[in-house]
Amino acid sequence: MKIIKTLWCALPCAVLPLSAQEEPAPSSPAPPVLEWSQPDPIRLAGPHARHQVVISARQDNSPPFDVTHEVRFRSEPEGIVQIDSTGLVRTLSDGTATITAVFKGVESSPRQVTVDRFAQTIPVSFPNEVVPILTRHGCNGGGCHGKAEGQNGFKLSLLGYEPWNDHEYLVMESRGRRIFRAAPEHSLFLLKGTGDLPHQGGSRLEKNGDDYQLLVRWIKQGLSYGPEEDPVVERIEVAPRESLSRPHAAQQLRVTAFFNDGSTRDVTRIAQYESKEEEMAEVDENGHVTLKDSPGSTSIMIRFQEHVDVFRATIPLGAPVDNLPEPVNLIDERIFAKLKTLGLPP
Repeated sequence: MKIIKTLWCALPCAVLPLSAQEEPAPSSPAPPVLEWSQPDPIRLAGPHARHQVVISARQDNSPPFDVTHEVRFRSEPEGIVQIDSTGLVRTLSDGTATITAVFKGVESSPRQVTVDRFAQTIPVSFPNEVVPILTRHGCNGGGCHGKAEGQNGFKLSLLGYEPWNDHEYLVMESRGRRIFRAAPEHSLFLLKGTGDLPHQGGSRLEKNGDDYQLLVRWIKQGLSYGPEEDPVVERIEVAPRESLSRPHAAQQLRVTAFFNDGSTRDVTRIAQYESKEEEMAEVDENGHVTLKDSPGSTSIMIRFQEHVDVFRATIPLGAPVDNLPEPVNLIDERIFAKLKTLGLPP
């Protein structure tokens, strides 16, 4: 009897190793690969230049996903540029630095940033910088000073389409009472914009924020329309252009303006953003998109001056799309490809 009990107790111990060998442990997922979506090197000029970086992660065979607001950024050497938790790069001095990002213990490849003319005073351009800020904050919209008759005696061109007239309205009209050159912070249009004085449109400007400081700088520089050689924007481009995302995913956008002299400039923080379907996606004033949980496709419109670009995001339903008929024309090809992307059976 003692021998039988001993064998019975030992039997599970003998069987367990065999079971473990039959079911190998699942392999751990591969570490993510980090990808930048901007050129290398990044070139910035002047003490107020800024650049929005965007970085995504790709893991296994899944589509890339944005991690710009989740990574830890590092800039070396210190004192040349500063990069905050949202991926916004600011200049600190002339020189060359490298920025890297770390996500879940994985470090990105470095990106080089070159800064020059930090000690120079870069003239503020009224059409390329001031007017976009007025548009971004809704000052020249159809429900405010941009309507045909203006608002409370102050008129601006709709969405800044006539910047030369806007300059005259703001600087010369009513004997220049909206601007206080001796003390720019006490200018009427700034006091109303920040809500320090009663304003039917409410508070639109964050006091001492970047947009506010640019307007103050423009007044201090003498209210110039801009240099005679000021380049003209020919187009804007948003990056990324599209995204295949999961519900509740986020995406930081970057907007670049292309000028007729061949130069480019990051205008992410002075462009205007509008979600076409707020029940599917929201976007803040800095171009950070937050998707909701409804499957389908949606878009974000980006406006800078009279130029427009569109970011498109898709949340697939995820259903298998099989046994589609053979396409017989270009329209069929586009529709069937879209159904596969959406995971939406016909």
